[in-house]
Amino acid sequence: MGYKQGRFTFRYTGFAFQRGPDGEPEIILKDAETIRMIAQSFLNGDSMQGIKEKLEKAGIPSPAGEPQWTTQTVLRILQMKNMQVTSCFKNLHLGLSGGKGQEE
Repeated sequence: MGYKQGRFTFRYTGFAFQRGPDGEPEIILKDAETIRMIAQSFLNGDSMQGIKEKLEKAGIPSPAGEPQWTTQTVLRILQMKNMQVTSCFKNLHLGLSGGKGQEE
C-alpha cells in the first residue's frame, strides 16, 4: 500500500545505514569502507573464509561488534539488496554488461 504513495519502511540494522538528521537513510562511512573491502576481495576471487580472515586480521569488528566474523555474515553482506556485487559478478561471468557503475 505505502509503496504506491512512495512510502516504504527502511530497516536499520546498525550496519551500513543509520537514520540521518532529516529522517532519511544515511550511509555509515566506516561500514562503507568495510563493504568496499569485502566486495573488492570477492571480485578478486577471495573465498568467504579468506575474506573473513582478512577482516579479522585487519581488526575490523563484525556488524555485531564482535572481533570474529562468520562466513555467513560475509555472504549476507554480499547479498544485501542494495549491494550489486553478486549480480555484477554473475553478469561478468556470463559475459554480460556489468550494469551502471559510479566512481567517486
